[in-house]
Amino acid sequence: MKKAEAIQDYLFSLEDLPKNKEIPIFETEDVKHIQKVIQKKWLKQGIITGIIVLFVLLGGYFLGGPLLNQLYFNPLKGQSENTYSDFELYERIKDSLSPDGPNLTSVNIQQTGIGTYQVDGQYVDVFRNNYQLQSITIKKDEIDYQPVTSYYHSFLPSSWISTEKMFGSKPNPDLAELKERINGMPKSSYLKIKLYFEPYKKVELNQVQSLVKQNELEYVLGAGILSTDYSYLGTSNFGLNFGKSYLRIFNQEDAVSHREQLEQLNEKYPELFPSNNIRISMDSDKLEQHYLSMLSYLIDQEELGTEIEKVYFPQVYNPSTEEEKELYASYPKYIDSLKEAKTIVEKNGLIVSTLTIVIQPYQFESLIDDEIISGVGLEGVEIENNFLWSDL
Repeated sequence: MKKAEAIQDYLFSLEDLPKNKEIPIFETEDVKHIQKVIQKKWLKQGIITGIIVLFVLLGGYFLGGPLLNQLYFNPLKGQSENTYSDFELYERIKDSLSPDGPNLTSVNIQQTGIGTYQVDGQYVDVFRNNYQLQSITIKKDEIDYQPVTSYYHSFLPSSWISTEKMFGSKPNPDLAELKERINGMPKSSYLKIKLYFEPYKKVELNQVQSLVKQNELEYVLGAGILSTDYSYLGTSNFGLNFGKSYLRIFNQEDAVSHREQLEQLNEKYPELFPSNNIRISMDSDKLEQHYLSMLSYLIDQEELGTEIEKVYFPQVYNPSTEEEKELYASYPKYIDSLKEAKTIVEKNGLIVSTLTIVIQPYQFESLIDDEIISGVGLEGVEIENNFLWSDL
């Protein structure tokens, strides 16, 4: 017992001894070493975490992006190195069914973000040889930006004038004035003329082809086709666009690389993309088949057409007021007009309501003497031949 107490007293006495000065130094270096180890571990863990986050973000962009794109209208759908997009084909064929106005010559689509696309369409007026570039931005099913760039010379077409020389015992003053204006123009002038045919006369395509041949009409730009039972003089929703004959709608490189797609479409829709240019001089049966195939293609693309309409004309599908709702409900939708036009042609064949041509002043008077022509309108004048087709 005494020995134990002596050892305890000895140990307690050690506390009073001076501290070893090396000890604090030893403890400080050890702490620093530990801190460095911890810092390295945290840095390594941070780098690993950052890499994981980066991969997650990239994965989300490359994998989630396409999934998010599917939620919105995609004008690039169907496009590949050897195929046109469904949207581009739809727009080209829709434009080919329009007998008037500038012609669509090219479509360029670029994706600029999720559900966001820039769509550039180039149009040309083959009579005046003027171009228009229309650029729009579609952002998440809405038209976000719609500037019109480049210069495009437009004009308002004149009202039609009856070709009747006499109204009872009195001469037709409007026709006499128009003749006088045209006779006063330089002989080198070229006139853009629209001829009108009465719907009740049911002027058939072969009659119009005979008119063109007899009058040696070299430039025929378009023919409006009777497309509704409620048509009146000069109205037509659809027609044949011969103006595209003077344009290279599909350039040679594209035509070769996309040939398989176009041939497959021609198998289902005969003469949809004829091997030759669409001209008034083509066989009338082929022209009728071409017209019907365009209508059939757009009808079969009803879902796509509705998507496009909802983007371009949202007010029709989501009117903001009751007045707008009643107004738009009274108008037929595009798909209904297509179906009606197809029914009319299947029943009556191609009945021509208008014909847009380019002539020189000396051809005018003899042309309008033809009894099948009910009206005429002067839509444009060029002093000399500077047309797009002059070098073809």
